[in-house]
Amino acid sequence: LVKRFIQHLCGAVMTATLLGRSLCQVSLRCMHALSSQTQMVLRPSSLIITNRRFLPKPGPNIQYKFDLTPLKSMPYTHKPITIRRLGGRNPETGKKVNQRVGGGYNFDWLWISFRRIGPTDGTFYEEKVLEVRRDGIQTAFIALVAGTRGRRWILATENMKAGDVIKTSCHLPRILIKAEEGDSWPVGALVPGTVVNSVELYPGCPDERILAKNAGTSVIIQKRVDNRVVILLPNKHELRILPECMATVGRLSNVNRNKQHWGSMNMKRRMGIRQGSGLWHRKDGYCGRKIHPLPPAKIVDGPPGPAPENYAVSLNKRHMNALFVLFSCFLRTVRHTVRFSMHFKKEELKKAAQSVEINPKAEIILQAPYDNIKIVEINAFNHSDFHILYKFRTNRPDGIQISPVYGYIKPNDGEIFAAEFLPITGIPPFTDRCTLYCVALPKNYSTSTKPRDMWKKPVVKVMVPERKVIRVTYLNESGHLYPKSVEAVYDDKDDD
Repeated sequence: LVKRFIQHLCGAVMTATLLGRSLCQVSLRCMHALSSQTQMVLRPSSLIITNRRFLPKPGPNIQYKFDLTPLKSMPYTHKPITIRRLGGRNPETGKKVNQRVGGGYNFDWLWISFRRIGPTDGTFYEEKVLEVRRDGIQTAFIALVAGTRGRRWILATENMKAGDVIKTSCHLPRILIKAEEGDSWPVGALVPGTVVNSVELYPGCPDERILAKNAGTSVIIQKRVDNRVVILLPNKHELRILPECMATVGRLSNVNRNKQHWGSMNMKRRMGIRQGSGLWHRKDGYCGRKIHPLPPAKIVDGPPGPAPENYAVSLNKRHMNALFVLFSCFLRTVRHTVRFSMHFKKEELKKAAQSVEINPKAEIILQAPYDNIKIVEINAFNHSDFHILYKFRTNRPDGIQISPVYGYIKPNDGEIFAAEFLPITGIPPFTDRCTLYCVALPKNYSTSTKPRDMWKKPVVKVMVPERKVIRVTYLNESGHLYPKSVEAVYDDKDDD
């Protein structure tokens, strides 16, 4: 019974494999039957193929510590509130999203007011600091302030203490002011060089969009350009925000928090931080710091737009050796894309170039890489004073997609050719190839005839200089030689 079950299982696997191979052959034939939007996504020139090794660094994961949904339907209070703890689970699906969140002591959850709202007629709203204390949830110290509107908790600045009087104003004066620490003003009312915290990204933004809320963080006001205020973030990036955005003067408290030692992992568990992987990884040259130029200042006018639309594409087993990023915001016209393998090394590009002789009818044969799907490109340059007639051919048109097929190369101009190899098991790898035929035309020969018709009739004899060389760059991988890029140079002036 077990033997019969294994035989049926092997038969099912072979059937699925043969079906996948057939889909590879049919995919190119059925491209014309798809919609224009699907062709744009599946076209090799518009796909952005990203290897797993070269993926961008992922952003911070959502923590899911507390369920703050009940706060939307209740008035503000300075008293401790009982909030349901999520423990790293999504409140809608209930699935575990963040593995490092969960457990720990129960702390009093205090409602922090990150936004300071004041009058706009030039007067101030004053509040007195009653106490400054630590908080088990916020990294910075918090302060209890009292005013005519009641009591509330705010983030304490570095030198804030009990008994201080802080002011809040939303007025934009004609002359810039130098405010004191703890006061809240619009960024357009403060002089350049002022250190601020709790900066709104745009007027009326939610608490998640407020900048510099962690312990010891701050933002510096740089200058004013085109009715916008340029601020410098801690990561040296610049933002251009509206002058009406509110900010608190000073640096947040608990500056030395990043220098404190936890002592043991048990202390982190008490704070609701679960340990991650204990596997130690040695850093190599890949982990070295890459120095990139800073991006230009980003202009922020309001909330971000809707999320881009995703394109769903069915991929077979041969396509899954790399990750296809198919978001509409990332779709751009790329001439050619080469998919590297997982064991790609830059040192292999330093191989010596190989030379071949050129004839009036030159052939460039590209050996197909057979380990996975590859897109090979040829850059052909014509530095002569006459036109070159070419045709691009392949011995397996059902499995190799080439473009362009026929055409002319103008004098002192170039052409880029692309060939996508779709290897199929059962065909010897040395039978997969593409050939580029080049014929030099005389200077007085007319190019009004279609290039496809030129190859059907006898081509006029032309004089082609001897010892012309086409340089071919090869890349060695897994014991096979295949071209990563081919550069063909035809020049009648210089033999080199």
